[in-house]
Amino acid sequence: MRAPRAQSSSLDLARACPLPLPRPRKARRREGAELGEYLRKPKPAKPTEFARGFEGWEVGMMDENVFRSLFSYRPRKGITPKENYLTEAFGYALRSSPEPVAVAWAAHLAGVKCTHISGAVEVRTQEPVAGPDGRAVVDMVLGFSLTDGRHLTVLSEHKWDSATNVRQLRRYREIASSLSEGILVFLAPTAVQIAEARPFCSKERALLWEEAYSTLLPFAETGSILDQFLRFLMQEGLGPHEPLSLSMLSAYTHSFGVEDGCHRLSQRLIEQDWSLLPKRFKEPEVYCSRPKYGRMGIGFNDDKWNPLLLLGFLLDPTDHKLELCTPKKGIDLMLIIDAEQKVRVKGTALAKKADGMRQRFTEAKVEEGDELRNKWRKLVVRQPLADVIQGHPTEDDQVDVIYERFKAWCECLFNDGKLERAFAGTNWG
Repeated sequence: MRAPRAQSSSLDLARACPLPLPRPRKARRREGAELGEYLRKPKPAKPTEFARGFEGWEVGMMDENVFRSLFSYRPRKGITPKENYLTEAFGYALRSSPEPVAVAWAAHLAGVKCTHISGAVEVRTQEPVAGPDGRAVVDMVLGFSLTDGRHLTVLSEHKWDSATNVRQLRRYREIASSLSEGILVFLAPTAVQIAEARPFCSKERALLWEEAYSTLLPFAETGSILDQFLRFLMQEGLGPHEPLSLSMLSAYTHSFGVEDGCHRLSQRLIEQDWSLLPKRFKEPEVYCSRPKYGRMGIGFNDDKWNPLLLLGFLLDPTDHKLELCTPKKGIDLMLIIDAEQKVRVKGTALAKKADGMRQRFTEAKVEEGDELRNKWRKLVVRQPLADVIQGHPTEDDQVDVIYERFKAWCECLFNDGKLERAFAGTNWG
C-alpha cells in the first residue's frame, strides 16, 4: 500500500539544508537512466523463491502500520533501544515506499544495476536466520532475485550508539557464507566502526549511514515516509556532514574570543541580584570556563539537579539537539531548566509557564516537553545574543542588558510561586 503523506514539522529544518551527494553527477545520471529502464521493464506478479532459509516470503505480508512496526521490536543482548528503533524505522520506510526504493537500496548493497533485479525486494527486520551453529537474529534481511536466476540474501547489521561487535560479525559472516548467495553488510555512524567491520563484510560492504541517506535521497518525495526517515537521519547526525570551508576555518580563529567573552560575562552576572529566584536556587556558580555540552553561563543547583537552572549562552546546539535561533546571527542567549531524563515536573505548571512566556516574549523561542528531543532538557528559552546586545557596545552595557533579559524571563516563570510549588511536589530521583 502507498504510504500516507505526513504533515510537515520541525523536521523540515533538516530538509532545508542543501547537502552534496557523494556520487559524481555523471554517475547519478547513469543511475537515473538505469532506473528508468528498470521502471519500464515488466515485473512478475509475484517474486520467485528466495535463498535457502527464506522460502515462502510473500509480498504484502509485513504490517505496514508504522506504529505497530515500531512497537513490535524486542530488546536483544548487545543491541540498544535506539538501534532497534532505527532498524524498524528504516525497514518501514523501505517496505512502505514505492517498489523502486527497496530495489535501489538492494542493488546498491549487492553492487548490481537496478535493471538486474527481477521482481520485488523483501525486507525483514530482526529476522531469525539459521546458521551452522544455530540461529541468529539479524537486524535486517533483504531477499531478491536477479535476472540471471540467482537468488541473493543480504544480512544487514546496524549500529548507532554501540561499539562494533567483531564476534557477532564473525558469526554473521559464517551464516552468510552458508547461504547459496549470501551477502553480509554493516551500517554504522563512524569511520572507525567501518574500518573494524570491513574485513568481515562481503565485498567490504561496510557503509556509513550517510551513504544510505545519499542513495535514497533521489526517491524521497516531500512529505513521504522516506522523506521523514531521511530527515530523521539528518537530525540525529547520521546523514552527510558539512565539510570544512574557508569561512568555517576563518570563524574558528575567532571562536576562542567568543568563549572568553562569554566567560567574562558569566563572572559579571554572578555579581547581580538573584533574590527573585526561589530559595532552592542557591548562590550561582560559573557553570564552566569553557563550553560544556556546548553551553556556558551561571548555574543554580548544579550539584543537585533538582532542577538545574542555567542562565547563559548556547554556543553549539548539537548536544541539546537544537538549532540556533538564527544561525547567521551566531550564538543564543539561553535560560534552561535541566533534570534527569526520567523526571517529569508535576502537573501542568511548567507547560502553562512556557505558554505564558511565548505570549509575553514573542521575540524569544520557548520549547518545553515533547518539543525537546534531548530529554535532559525540561524548558529552554532562547534568543539570538546579537539581538539582545545590539546598540550596547561596552561590556558594562552588555552585562546590564543581559541581566535585565534574564530577570524578565525569571520573573515570568517564578513570580506567582506556581512553578516552585510544582517543583516542590516533583520526585527528582
